[in-house]
Amino acid sequence: MNKHPILEKLMQTALSPEQHARLYGMIAATFQSAIESRSPKNRPPGKAGLRAEKGYYRLLYLEESFREAVAPHQLTNPDAPTCDWAPMIDIVRQLTDIPELRWEILEGIETALNEIADPTQTVE
Repeated sequence: MNKHPILEKLMQTALSPEQHARLYGMIAATFQSAIESRSPKNRPPGKAGLRAEKGYYRLLYLEESFREAVAPHQLTNPDAPTCDWAPMIDIVRQLTDIPELRWEILEGIETALNEIADPTQTVE
């Protein structure tokens, strides 16, 4: 599967360490918001509730993957890039069967990236 243009932009945009940390926090908040809206107390009845339940458990798993794989690595290796965004491709790909959830996460990433980064600065 090809990279989504938003993920391509995420990996090509030049960010300072502070911007990496802020972006990481904003994307983590997107995951938290999506999880909260699908939590058992907020689920609609019927088929929509079953779909929300599937998304809820998938998001819990993917949020953990996000925190482990993308998290700022400066604590363990000061010379490493601040965040490794490449695992986001696999994380988003795992939402292919839940398109509304996939779009929600991609939209959150795009909103956060547009808020933080200057779109004219990209890494070649």
